Amino acid sequence: MATVSQIRDGLATQLDTISGTHCYPYEPDVPITPALIVASYTADYDLVMGDGTNYEFEVLVILGRQIDRSFQEQIDSYLQPAGSTSIKAAIEADQTLGGVASYAAVRTVNSSLTSMDFAGVTYAVAIVRVEVVAQP
Repeated sequence: MATVSQIRDGLATQLDTISGTHCYPYEPDVPITPALIVASYTADYDLVMGDGTNYEFEVLVILGRQIDRSFQEQIDSYLQPAGSTSIKAAIEADQTLGGVASYAAVRTVNSSLTSMDFAGVTYAVAIVRVEVVAQP
């Protein structure tokens, strides 16, 4: 079965197909925006046919500190279900994440912006939740 690190790397590799973004498998000290960060996750063990693990990863979408209409439009472009900047389309283009997962899919997005600090700098963040199923 794949490790969490392998799954993080697989998600970041898929996200890196979105042109013009900086993708991180872990939260960096100081992100370079626009940034897509594979952040926290939850895990349900032994739920997939009595074996394997079902994960839910949060992908943080960080564009900057100032919120205006163009910022909202750019966030919307990452959260849309299809297109060249769609996080959903990027991840689901290879649902095995390079062979480390049985299945990966974007389940929900939240365009309500929250604040998050990196090295003392506050950024506005949107959240995408990705389900990943890993079986031995």
